Amino acid sequence: MSKILDTLVVAFGEEVSDDDAANFYSRIALDDSLNKDTAGKVKKSFNPADDIHIMCQLKAGWVIQKVEWTSGEVVVNGLASRTDVMERTFFVDTEKERNLNFYPSGGISGSPFYGKTCTFLSGEDRIVIPSSAPVMVDLSYPYIGYSLTIHTPNMVLGEDDSWPIGVVIWVIKS
Repeated sequence: MSKILDTLVVAFGEEVSDDDAANFYSRIALDDSLNKDTAGKVKKSFNPADDIHIMCQLKAGWVIQKVEWTSGEVVVNGLASRTDVMERTFFVDTEKERNLNFYPSGGISGSPFYGKTCTFLSGEDRIVIPSSAPVMVDLSYPYIGYSLTIHTPNMVLGEDDSWPIGVVIWVIKS
């Protein structure tokens, strides 16, 4: 049976659309490795006719069955490996555990540390620092997910206008 996995509004909201979404697990985010301006800086806002790249990670055993959208076009490029960077992650004494943006496919590293250093213990999608806090560090780790490209429509918008694009990703157990 197919399920609606997630919706992503190009105005950048995210909403899980099924109560049991945790069964197939999803994380959807902009693909910072591909969404860059001409100077090489990460883009978080887009214009008509821009391509918007996103990454979608599913729990093992689930695959994308189909993708539907409200305007423009969406292309599923297949599985891709990326590195997620969580800049200046701050562990406070009362908060020694932190959820990661994606399930890592390899080891988690921390560099640079801003002051104190520590070691990490990682769970499925979280890390724990067993040493004393506070600690601030840039974390990075590899992950694998589906790469998708949203080809936004070429249109003229007024100065304060926006054009939301809804993307529905249907998944199925493989």
